[in-house]
Amino acid sequence: MNASPNLTWTASPSSNVDHYEVYRCPSYYRNCFTYGSTIATPTGASYTDFGITITAQSQAYDEFSYRVRAVSSDEVESAYTNWASVWGDLPQKRGVSDEVPLPAVFALSQNHPNPFNPQTQIRFALPEARLVSLVVYDVTGREMARLVEGIVKAGYHEVVFDGARLPSGVYLYRLQAGAFVETKRMALIK
Repeated sequence: MNASPNLTWTASPSSNVDHYEVYRCPSYYRNCFTYGSTIATPTGASYTDFGITITAQSQAYDEFSYRVRAVSSDEVESAYTNWASVWGDLPQKRGVSDEVPLPAVFALSQNHPNPFNPQTQIRFALPEARLVSLVVYDVTGREMARLVEGIVKAGYHEVVFDGARLPSGVYLYRLQAGAFVETKRMALIK
């Protein structure tokens, strides 16, 4: 099996670090400040990007650049690290998606960024295909948006929620996948 990029960094000396943000950008975008994205929010000082398989430059799909920053429990963000790059492939581009391991458990991640204005990313993991419902509610329980409804295949998934038409406030998002149900809070600040 081919290797995936394994990033490690020096843990922040701050005692109130909540998590780190791992940011990835493929070089074909040319402008990573506009087109890159946060791909993970680990709590420790390392991350393996199973979404990329390292290959020789001559056979690679693209060059992928990474940087990391710490985020405190009160959402204060540090400066990013310097960029680090590898040549690699997105497994789905070569038809080898079986190289990306499936999640072991159902999971709903905290949206990012949070607070947000007006868009945020919501990630969830499914160890097997399920009928999935992902819905956003206001604090009174009124449905504001239905982001996913239907059968979703096993794997890691990401949905972008756009709150441009909603007022500032706290919202709840709820994932139901078979018997698994989880709800999290997010804040829209305009």
